[in-house]
Amino acid sequence: MKTIWEYIRLTREHWELYLFSIIICLSISVLFINNNKYVYTSQVQVVSKNKKLAVSDTASMSVYQTMIKHPVTIISAQKGLKDDYGIYISQDDLVKSITTTPVLSGNSVQVIATNSDSQIAVAMGKQVAKSFYYALRANLPNKQITIDSNPTLERV
Repeated sequence: MKTIWEYIRLTREHWELYLFSIIICLSISVLFINNNKYVYTSQVQVVSKNKKLAVSDTASMSVYQTMIKHPVTIISAQKGLKDDYGIYISQDDLVKSITTTPVLSGNSVQVIATNSDSQIAVAMGKQVAKSFYYALRANLPNKQITIDSNPTLERV
């Protein structure tokens, strides 16, 4: 311990080096502090009304997936967030926070909302899934569209 204090006294004239190293350590630690994200996942399923999985249902999932990023769907979700939850999120932030992936069964799309606040992630996921549901329902009247009743919320 004595040698550490002697070293600090001897190098007192170069205090900038100590300050610089402390700033670097703190900036690196910020990357790991409070970096929790919440992921809300819901599924929207599209099948033919006769309950049989058609080849067109499987092939069209990637086309349906692009409808989530369409401005009509995003604006509808944005208005729903403001009206139902009192949350204002810009369209760009909403598009960045929402991702989609097709489910392996071929007839569903997962709507994934990510945010640092769990309540906002759930609200965004619900509103985007609901907007997507109504957009699909308007464009595909001969298909049965359902929203998964068991969404998940995970902390990443």
